[in-house]
Amino acid sequence: MEGASQDANEKPVLTLKEKKELERLRAQVQREIKRLKQELRRKEKALAEAAALLFASKKIQAFWGEDGHN
Repeated sequence: MEGASQDANEKPVLTLKEKKELERLRAQVQREIKRLKQELRRKEKALAEAAALLFASKKIQAFWGEDGHN
């Protein structure tokens, strides 16, 4: 019973091949995170621009009226 608990507390030993694979996967995940962050920033900018255009069009409509005449 004591041997089982001792084994559970030991850190797993990875082979060089496993370490390289983990590093490759980590790098891949980091690239994906970077890509997703860039995409999110782009979409946030586009959404902010669309909101500003909608706001401006509503202000213009309110100023000129629905038919375009003041």
